[in-house]
Amino acid sequence: MKRHHWFRAAVGLLALCATTACAPAQKTISHAPSLAPVDTTRPMVRYKPIQGAACGEGSALAAIWDMKKLVGVDGYVEVTIETTGDCTTATSFPFTYGTEPRNIRLRKSRQQAVIPAPSPPSRAPALAPPRPAPEPPVMTAAPRPAPEPEPEPDTRRTRPAASTGRCAADCGSFSQLAGSSDLIRNLVRKECIDRCIRGDATYQSCVRNSYRSKDVGRCNDLPER
Repeated sequence: MKRHHWFRAAVGLLALCATTACAPAQKTISHAPSLAPVDTTRPMVRYKPIQGAACGEGSALAAIWDMKKLVGVDGYVEVTIETTGDCTTATSFPFTYGTEPRNIRLRKSRQQAVIPAPSPPSRAPALAPPRPAPEPPVMTAAPRPAPEPEPEPDTRRTRPAASTGRCAADCGSFSQLAGSSDLIRNLVRKECIDRCIRGDATYQSCVRNSYRSKDVGRCNDLPER
């Protein structure tokens, strides 16, 4: 009898796992032919696939920029974007135009950690000779303390956000530079609108002065201010 109850409990747990808590995170896979327009009339050399990854809000676009880490290539083709939960991986084949392979390399990190040099060991201070007792001070009126300066306002919290209509117009034109894939253009447009509405003036100035596909990566690499 106990064995029968144990079997029924196990079946119920499996059914619960299949429908709720034990089910794996939902996975979505998207494909794009390239990150930017490709001249198919020219010969090209393809290299081994490269991958980028990111997690959190906007992870799809962040994973693409993490994938674009090579210097010396002309573009990336056969892009696959795989999202599981809030994390995304982007994979593609880098290529160069021509018939001979080039020497390509990873780009250097924009920021490098600076390790401070260790400070020399401190020495115990020498004992000073005893000073003579000071003379009693002359009683005078205490000086009036100087007024403390008022704190400057935090302008970062009060910066005006751009209008949604202006952001949509600027980012719509900007996203057309991102390539021939609707997937990539939509990701770039969404990230652009989000940063514009948050009032990132430096980024938006870069967006308005972009005319080529490589300007997209340059603007999105700017730190948010």
